[in-house]
Amino acid sequence: MTVVTTSRRSTTFTRGLARDLAFAIGSKYLPRGKHGFRELSDENDLFIVIHQQDHCIIMTAYQGNNPVISRIILDHEEGMREKKIMRGVLTSDQKIKNMLSSYCLVTLVDSDEIFISFDGPQKRWMKLKLGEESVIVA
Repeated sequence: MTVVTTSRRSTTFTRGLARDLAFAIGSKYLPRGKHGFRELSDENDLFIVIHQQDHCIIMTAYQGNNPVISRIILDHEEGMREKKIMRGVLTSDQKIKNMLSSYCLVTLVDSDEIFISFDGPQKRWMKLKLGEESVIVA
Protein backbone atom coordinates (compact mmCIF):
# COMPACT_ATOMS: atom_id res chain seq x y z
CA MET A 1 0.00 0.00 0.00
CA THR A 2 1.06 3.59 -0.59
CA VAL A 3 0.62 6.45 1.87
CA VAL A 4 1.15 10.19 1.54
CA THR A 5 1.71 12.10 4.78
CA THR A 6 3.20 15.30 6.16
CA SER A 7 5.66 16.14 8.87
CA ARG A 8 4.39 16.29 12.42
CA ARG A 9 4.26 20.07 12.33
CA SER A 10 2.59 20.59 8.99
CA THR A 11 1.10 23.69 7.44
CA THR A 12 -2.28 24.06 5.78
CA PHE A 13 -0.56 24.09 2.38
CA THR A 14 1.47 20.90 2.97
CA ARG A 15 -1.61 19.06 4.27
CA GLY A 16 -3.65 20.11 1.22
CA LEU A 17 -0.82 19.16 -1.12
CA ALA A 18 -0.46 15.75 0.53
CA ARG A 19 -4.22 15.09 0.34
CA ASP A 20 -4.37 16.05 -3.36
CA LEU A 21 -1.30 13.96 -4.26
CA ALA A 22 -2.73 10.95 -2.40
CA PHE A 23 -6.00 11.36 -4.31
CA ALA A 24 -4.18 11.56 -7.66
CA ILE A 25 -2.07 8.44 -7.15
CA GLY A 26 -4.88 6.46 -5.54
CA SER A 27 -3.21 6.13 -2.18
CA LYS A 28 -4.20 6.88 1.38
CA TYR A 29 -3.59 10.26 3.02
CA LEU A 30 -2.53 9.86 6.62
CA PRO A 31 -2.37 12.89 8.90
CA ARG A 32 1.01 12.33 10.53
CA GLY A 33 0.19 13.16 14.12
CA LYS A 34 2.35 10.92 16.27
CA HIS A 35 2.96 8.23 13.64
CA GLY A 36 6.69 7.49 13.39
CA PHE A 37 8.69 6.43 10.36
CA ARG A 38 9.02 2.85 11.60
CA GLU A 39 5.28 2.51 11.92
CA LEU A 40 4.76 3.89 8.41
CA SER A 41 7.51 1.77 6.86
CA ASP A 42 6.27 -1.45 8.50
CA GLU A 43 2.74 -0.97 7.16
CA ASN A 44 3.41 0.45 3.67
CA ASP A 45 5.46 -0.39 0.58
CA LEU A 46 5.96 3.27 -0.30
CA PHE A 47 5.28 6.39 1.68
CA ILE A 48 5.75 9.96 0.61
CA VAL A 49 6.39 12.69 3.17
CA ILE A 50 5.81 16.34 2.35
CA HIS A 51 7.44 18.60 4.89
CA GLN A 52 8.59 22.15 5.37
CA GLN A 53 12.25 22.68 6.19
CA ASP A 54 13.30 26.24 6.87
CA HIS A 55 11.78 28.22 3.98
CA CYS A 56 11.32 25.39 1.49
CA ILE A 57 9.00 22.44 1.06
CA ILE A 58 10.50 19.02 0.39
CA MET A 59 8.87 15.88 -0.97
CA THR A 60 10.68 12.68 0.03
CA ALA A 61 9.65 9.12 -0.86
CA TYR A 62 10.62 6.12 1.26
CA GLN A 63 10.52 2.42 0.53
CA GLY A 64 10.88 0.61 3.81
CA ASN A 65 13.10 2.81 5.97
CA ASN A 66 15.15 3.96 3.00
CA PRO A 67 14.66 7.30 1.26
CA VAL A 68 14.60 6.67 -2.50
CA ILE A 69 14.00 10.14 -3.90
CA SER A 70 13.82 13.66 -2.54
CA ARG A 71 12.84 16.81 -4.40
CA ILE A 72 12.62 20.43 -3.32
CA ILE A 73 9.36 22.10 -4.36
CA LEU A 74 10.52 25.40 -5.84
CA ASP A 75 7.15 26.77 -6.90
CA HIS A 76 3.62 25.68 -7.57
CA GLU A 77 0.66 26.55 -9.75
CA GLU A 78 -2.85 25.60 -8.80
CA GLY A 79 -6.25 26.17 -10.21
CA MET A 80 -9.58 24.71 -11.18
CA ARG A 81 -9.52 22.11 -13.92
CA GLU A 82 -11.71 22.64 -16.94
CA LYS A 83 -11.36 19.17 -18.43
CA LYS A 84 -12.31 15.68 -17.29
CA ILE A 85 -10.35 14.43 -14.28
CA MET A 86 -6.98 12.82 -15.00
CA ARG A 87 -6.01 9.91 -12.78
CA GLY A 88 -2.34 9.50 -12.03
CA VAL A 89 0.35 12.11 -12.61
CA LEU A 90 2.24 13.89 -15.38
CA THR A 91 5.95 14.39 -14.76
CA SER A 92 9.14 15.30 -16.56
CA ASP A 93 11.23 13.44 -13.95
CA GLN A 94 12.28 9.90 -14.92
CA LYS A 95 13.05 8.98 -11.29
CA ILE A 96 9.55 9.97 -10.16
CA LYS A 97 8.09 7.95 -13.04
CA ASN A 98 10.14 4.89 -12.06
CA MET A 99 9.14 5.24 -8.40
CA LEU A 100 5.39 5.70 -8.95
CA SER A 101 4.74 3.57 -12.04
CA SER A 102 4.10 0.43 -9.94
CA TYR A 103 1.41 2.28 -7.97
CA CYS A 104 -0.42 4.50 -10.46
CA LEU A 105 -0.56 5.74 -14.03
CA VAL A 106 2.44 8.01 -14.71
CA THR A 107 2.89 9.91 -17.96
CA LEU A 108 6.41 11.08 -18.72
CA VAL A 109 6.58 14.32 -20.71
CA ASP A 110 9.56 16.06 -22.25
CA SER A 111 10.21 19.43 -20.63
CA ASP A 112 13.12 21.68 -19.74
CA GLU A 113 11.79 22.09 -16.21
CA ILE A 114 11.37 19.33 -13.64
CA PHE A 115 7.74 19.10 -12.55
CA ILE A 116 4.91 16.88 -11.41
CA SER A 117 1.30 17.72 -12.19
CA PHE A 118 -1.89 16.09 -10.94
CA ASP A 119 -5.61 16.54 -10.41
CA GLY A 120 -7.04 16.68 -6.93
CA PRO A 121 -10.61 16.31 -5.74
CA GLN A 122 -13.27 18.97 -6.26
CA LYS A 123 -11.88 20.09 -9.64
CA ARG A 124 -8.52 21.18 -8.19
CA TRP A 125 -5.38 20.93 -10.32
CA MET A 126 -1.78 21.41 -9.21
CA LYS A 127 1.63 21.61 -10.86
CA LEU A 128 4.76 21.52 -8.71
CA LYS A 129 8.02 22.88 -10.11
CA LEU A 130 10.77 20.75 -8.59
CA GLY A 131 14.44 21.33 -7.95
CA GLU A 132 17.17 18.82 -8.58
CA GLU A 133 17.39 15.93 -6.17
CA SER A 134 18.24 17.12 -2.71
CA VAL A 135 20.75 15.28 -0.57
CA ILE A 136 19.41 12.03 0.87
CA VAL A 137 20.92 11.13 4.21
CA ALA A 138 20.57 7.39 4.71
